[in-house]
Amino acid sequence: FSTAAGPMQTMTVSDSTLSNNLNRGVFARGAHATVLVEDSTLSNNGADPYTTGGNDGYAVIARNGAAVTVQNNTITNPATQVSGVSYAFHASVTGSSLLVRGNQISNGNIFQLTGGTSALAYANNITGFS
Repeated sequence: FSTAAGPMQTMTVSDSTLSNNLNRGVFARGAHATVLVEDSTLSNNGADPYTTGGNDGYAVIARNGAAVTVQNNTITNPATQVSGVSYAFHASVTGSSLLVRGNQISNGNIFQLTGGTSALAYANNITGFS
């Protein structure tokens, strides 16, 4: 969680596999958190999130002003859901942003956004979505 001035958290995930995380695959939080996820596979993340208070699962989430870029990945949402709902991408709390480009995305829900956030998505191949 980043609240100080200037860049505090800069992370790159490249050529990796993130799979079978029950709650989230990538979770960036804070106005000075920047994440790049590229050339990776994210699969079956968010299938069974802790649901007290109505939690959902996500492959990638940006909160509290974080900026996340997701490019050139293969992203597959869970085929079945134990609890909650799963989404490929989520942004919440004013100032959070998602840039989603050049990904192969399949199964289920794609975006969940709340007020004051931004998402730019282009050149993605999306199949089997709802």
